[in-house]
Amino acid sequence: MRTILSLVVLALALALAVPNTVSAKNDTKVNGTTGTPLGGFGAGGVKFNGNEGTFAIMTRPPADAYDFKEVDGAAFQFFAKRGQATETVDQMKTVVIDGRPDDDAIWPLHRINFGTINDVHVAMTGFSPLDNEDYDNMSLPYAFYEVTLTNTKTSNVAVSIGLQWNSENEPFQFVPGKGITNSTRTVFASAKGKVNITGGNAADPGFLANGVCNNAVNQNQAKVALALDLKANETRVVKFVISWYETVDPDLAYYFNLYDNSETIAVHGLKQFDHFFCSISAVLSKSGTSYLLQSVGILRKKYKKKEF
Repeated sequence: MRTILSLVVLALALALAVPNTVSAKNDTKVNGTTGTPLGGFGAGGVKFNGNEGTFAIMTRPPADAYDFKEVDGAAFQFFAKRGQATETVDQMKTVVIDGRPDDDAIWPLHRINFGTINDVHVAMTGFSPLDNEDYDNMSLPYAFYEVTLTNTKTSNVAVSIGLQWNSENEPFQFVPGKGITNSTRTVFASAKGKVNITGGNAADPGFLANGVCNNAVNQNQAKVALALDLKANETRVVKFVISWYETVDPDLAYYFNLYDNSETIAVHGLKQFDHFFCSISAVLSKSGTSYLLQSVGILRKKYKKKEF
């Protein structure tokens, strides 16, 4: 029964991954995507458009792809200093290879190649919560982003990855060691090993100057920065959780029965981060990403034969 349920939700969500223009030369390859919705079932979702480096959010389901609204100013940001050479990016976008953006968005995953910056290769995997053991975990308003940083040189490099977010009606506050939060929006970060997590308002000059914010967070638009050192040829992973809490309609969402605000949901998300990633990997390992597409065909046949 759990296998069938997983196939059902996979197939339903596939329709929401919206591709960009397909090349006329090869219609089997998609020329980038606008992202795929990431979030718990019945809880809304977040989409990252790697081609533009922008985010969109929909917090009040049910809805379709056209109900997503851009999150003003939201972006991944990057800082890398190797010796005296510093490179920064204030809005990270998918790298273009052979004329095509190098990303792949098929729910529940969004894989993005940000390219190499100051000889640090940056790749990201965004994903939704998938858990066949605890369905409450799959019904919460959060999205997950794992950023892999690889030092491609034999010299050390100081790196900082930031995520800027916007809360329309309430200023953020900084939570030491975690990130930024208010009652309706939270962005938390974590990584193994020695790291420095700071926060700042959108105009904080510290991030692009040295990769560290001043922790003075008191505006609706703010950022989280996680700074770390990469040794020669070292790879490290940074985790981000974005959570939201929609209170307009108190009868709208199941998650109201479980949590009271976005911060507690983000804390729970960080604890479950690796578990969700492993759950998704177990599903996809049957035959790679193409397994999702095969699942749709299987479901269609079963539906016609009423085998559910």
